Formats: sequence, C-alpha cells, structure tokens
Amino acid sequence: MNEVRAGALRHYGFECDCPACDPSNLGFGPNFYDESRERRFTLEDIEEQIPPDGRFWPAEDGHLNERLKLALQTAAILRQEWAYTGKLGRIYHDIALLAWNQGEGGLAETAARSAIYVYATSCGLDHQYTRFERGRFRDMIQKIKLENAKKDGEATHNGGEVVEYAETDAAVEQVTKLGI
Repeated sequence: MNEVRAGALRHYGFECDCPACDPSNLGFGPNFYDESRERRFTLEDIEEQIPPDGRFWPAEDGHLNERLKLALQTAAILRQEWAYTGKLGRIYHDIALLAWNQGEGGLAETAARSAIYVYATSCGLDHQYTRFERGRFRDMIQKIKLENAKKDGEATHNGGEVVEYAETDAAVEQVTKLGI
C-alpha cells in the first residue's frame, strides 16, 4: 500500500495486511501502486482526446491511425491494471473496426477475437454483448481468413504490434464453443 495512504489509515487506527493492500503478496513489484497511478493518469489523458462516449470508433478518416494508437495504448493499460471488463471488450471492438478500415486484417482479426473472448469471460456466453460481438465479427474474421489464404497464409499485424488478451483454459474452451 502507498506509504502516505497507509500512514493516514494508521492515524485512524486501521492497519491492513491483506493481500490486496500489499502488492508483493499478489506477485506484483513494490512499485505497483505508483505505476498504477501513472497508468490511471495516462488513461485520463487519453479520455480527453476521444469523444465523451469513450469510444474510439467511429473516427474521421484523417484520424484513424491516431485513434487506433490511442485504443491500443488504452487496451494495454487496462490489461496491466487487470481490468478485464466490458470496457476492455468495447475497446477491442473499436480496435477491430479501426484496423479493418485501415486494411490491417491481422490486427482486426486478433482484436475481434479478443473482444469476443473478453465478453465471453467477463459477461458470459449468453450475454447480449457476447452474442452481438460474435455475430458482428464472424463475417469479418471469415473475410480476413480468405484474404490471408490468398496471401499464402501470411497475416499482417500492424508492423508487429499484436493485441494480447488473457487466456484461461475455461475461457478458451468457451470461445471455442462459439465456433469462431
């Protein structure tokens, strides 16, 4: 826990030694809270650059690449913060659409699968977002597969930039059941 915060809590007679208050107990480094604070400030800066609804898509043609970079940065920060929620799913959704409209099929496919995966693991297979993403991106993924097959199986990934997402055996099994 941040020493300033811990000192303030001790002043009121509260001292906590639970794993959530001590990042080293969770396998995080001693600077986790300071790094987390910096990431949250970065997220605030990004939010000032996008529309009030928090979406990166749609973007004007001249701003597609800029929005894509901001969306990728936001997704990376949310993963570092362990925030695997519907918000991360929506960001992957936007990344997929932005990448698709820039001709980045490999990145679009990875982001589309990530959106489905995040919704399936955080909201459940029967949730409306999971069903919506699955239906929306199934055609996109099939088109990308066809394009990649035409290129002898060579997928492109936005200059080596790959969108990562958390994997658990149960979640992978769930997404596999979706037939995607």
